[in-house]
Amino acid sequence: MSMGKRIQAVGMVLCIALAVLSHFYSEQINELFKLEDNTNQDNPAPLVGLQQNESWLVVLVDFDSNPLTDSAISDTQDELKQHSEDYFSQATGQQVSIDISVHDGILRAPKGLSAYGADGSNGRDYGDGGQFLPALLAEFVVESMNQENLESYDLNDDGVVDRFLILHSTIAQEQGGGSSNRIWSHFTSFIEPIKKADVSFEHYTMSSMRHGSNGFGTILHEMMHQFGAFDLYPVHDSGYTGSWKGIGVWDIMASGNWNGGGDTPSLPTGPTMNAIGHGPTRDVLLEWPDNSQGPCIGPSIPLESRFAGGDRIRIQIDESEFVWIELRTQEGYDESLPGDGVLVLLEDLAAGDTAHNAMNIDQRRPYLKTIEADGNQEQLRGINDGVASDLFQPGDEFGERGIHIRDHDGVLVPWYAKIVESNNKWSVEFHSMNCSPKHKIDLEDFGSTLLQDEPLSLEISPGNDLVQCWGDLTGSDGRTVVFSNSSTSDSTHLGTFSSQGALDSTATFSGFIYCDDDAFDIKTSVTTLGSIPLPSEMKLISNINVVEPTTIRLPYTGLGDENGEFSIDIDGPLSRVATTPSSVQVENGNGTILIEIDPQGLLQENMYVLGTIHLQTFNGEQWDIEVELKAQSSNSNPLVGNQSLVLSIFFILFAAWFASSYFSKNSSVKHTEERDDYSVDVFLPGDHL
Repeated sequence: MSMGKRIQAVGMVLCIALAVLSHFYSEQINELFKLEDNTNQDNPAPLVGLQQNESWLVVLVDFDSNPLTDSAISDTQDELKQHSEDYFSQATGQQVSIDISVHDGILRAPKGLSAYGADGSNGRDYGDGGQFLPALLAEFVVESMNQENLESYDLNDDGVVDRFLILHSTIAQEQGGGSSNRIWSHFTSFIEPIKKADVSFEHYTMSSMRHGSNGFGTILHEMMHQFGAFDLYPVHDSGYTGSWKGIGVWDIMASGNWNGGGDTPSLPTGPTMNAIGHGPTRDVLLEWPDNSQGPCIGPSIPLESRFAGGDRIRIQIDESEFVWIELRTQEGYDESLPGDGVLVLLEDLAAGDTAHNAMNIDQRRPYLKTIEADGNQEQLRGINDGVASDLFQPGDEFGERGIHIRDHDGVLVPWYAKIVESNNKWSVEFHSMNCSPKHKIDLEDFGSTLLQDEPLSLEISPGNDLVQCWGDLTGSDGRTVVFSNSSTSDSTHLGTFSSQGALDSTATFSGFIYCDDDAFDIKTSVTTLGSIPLPSEMKLISNINVVEPTTIRLPYTGLGDENGEFSIDIDGPLSRVATTPSSVQVENGNGTILIEIDPQGLLQENMYVLGTIHLQTFNGEQWDIEVELKAQSSNSNPLVGNQSLVLSIFFILFAAWFASSYFSKNSSVKHTEERDDYSVDVFLPGDHL
């Protein structure tokens, strides 16, 4: 075979192989060719925290049914400036200046209230469609106002207005009254930034100016979202029917915005101050030198009321967990609190979703909870909104003594704090019974979820062959789990259960685990399931019809081959067009998630619909399945957006070209060889002259 034929044969085989690979790796190839949308919406400007010198742009909007007089402009400017400056000066412990600029003309909404506040099947203020109605009013405001010097509201010089407040003349829906056509006060982002002069509007706050005695706190609450504050109650769970209100009266970002009927909203707690750019005033590190003999004595810190600029004390107990301590008294904007005392909070950044302001949505795994001094956990259980007995008084202890504090692994902290009063001055003293442990123990966050035949595992750091761990935990279901220094690696230790757990059950296991000279007090939960979802194996990327309904059957994938049931919830833009059954049944490890897509006129050709399908077990543990759907017409070109198919066709055509050349060459060579047998001489130069 000649060199040319070899090259053609190799090219043909290589192109066929590449065509096959393009087909089998279509998802990865299409991902490589996916264009990133670098619009300002996908990469919004960061929110700017509370500044010492603030500038707010405020616009008043009225309706034909609720007109305003021109005096509302000056009244709003004076009242809002006074309250906001006083409030944030108390919150920070330093003077805050806020320049309130109210637009010099009251804007009349072009439509009635229901056009911007009607509730519907898609949610509050969505009407019967998929568009957030109040945003239409906000867009009208931006386009209609003639405000000059908009750059003064860009506090970090990035070309984006950072403070923008719209106050309307009607009663807000959260104030009660029963109407479903009113606007619920909110903070949100525009779908697309709106350009105005030399700046862009990316977000806004909208609230009611008719607060009277029940709404000023709501205005500040919503404005604090522009600083970066999170809601501290289960606001995003539309199906939530419980009574839990997060940390309740203790923070303006929970239900504290309604303290005193809204005229005396509670001050923001340390975690909220941290979120808006004002971190702890004192970080306390509770560590003692190696080989210290217990008990160990730590620092003593004087306590002043937050009203008077007192400390916001923070103690880190794990990588993402912090204990906050602050003295709260019934003074200033805190005058409507239920009592005086030391407020102790446990913050867990691993429990919240900062990207979607979905933080304190599950009391079983709270981002922020009150360490209740009375120990009855009534606020956490939703029985009350915060009472005086939640606050620690002189003589009270918390930590490893008194009211216990555990991290989300269930490990008791190795220190305790005591509230002390001397000469009418309060302080907090820190101690440790056994000083600093040499090792750190790590179990699964919020408890372990296991199959029936799985052991309970824990990690030790730093880990090495010489660390020995042993002990046993007793379960509320009558089982025990024993650790006997059996490990699969230098740091992983396995505990053996006395018997299998019942399917779809949760038990609390408590006891002590000893690692060398360290003793760890453990109280953790163990959930036993017949199957554990593998969300990465269920990622859904598919096409849907842009007009007609589409049914998608997503196979369930998980570990374990027993039965189970998971509730289903849809989040994100996908929720506007998709529905599922309330749960998926898993039998022998198999199941199907049925997804019904109804475009409802909301989709356009080649539009992407993104979202998340949440699978949740009975104890609140959740697994998230990412979904990416592309809307296309039934007669659309299958090559558009399918680069793997384009490559496959390309390589097949080249393979055909190589094959054609290869076999055509063979035929030509054979014919030439036959002619050579009969007329070789005619090709010899000079013989026919």
